[in-house]
Amino acid sequence: MDILGEKVEMGVVEQRFDLEVGGQPIPGIQWMPEGVTGPRPTILIGHGGT
Repeated sequence: MDILGEKVEMGVVEQRFDLEVGGQPIPGIQWMPEGVTGPRPTILIGHGGT
C-alpha cells in the first residue's frame, strides 16, 4: 500500500492510498477521527466505475 497524501479537516483525517493488485494500482481513501489510536475496523466498498 502506497500512501499518496493525508489531510485533516473538521476533526477527520482523510488518507489517500493505492493498493497494487495484479500489477494495477487500485485507489482508495480512508477516513478516521483525528487523534485515534489503536486498532479500528475498516469497511471496504467497491464499485465498477472508472
